[in-house]
Amino acid sequence: MIKSACPECDHEVQIETTPNLGDRVICLSCKTALVVIRLSPVQLDWAFIDPIEGPASNPEVKLLDINI
Repeated sequence: MIKSACPECDHEVQIETTPNLGDRVICLSCKTALVVIRLSPVQLDWAFIDPIEGPASNPEVKLLDINI
């Protein structure tokens, strides 16, 4: 069994099978969706379900330069 810390609540997440990069797991403590981003040692990060919208993925989005 592989163990890694949840980046949200720091709870120990146990992975029962050998993980691969990109595998998704759920922290049982805080219910956060996580993804395996490193294998040795296993490291978890937040899993984004929907693609992040922005200038690179959506040419219709324009950024404004606002000086405050």
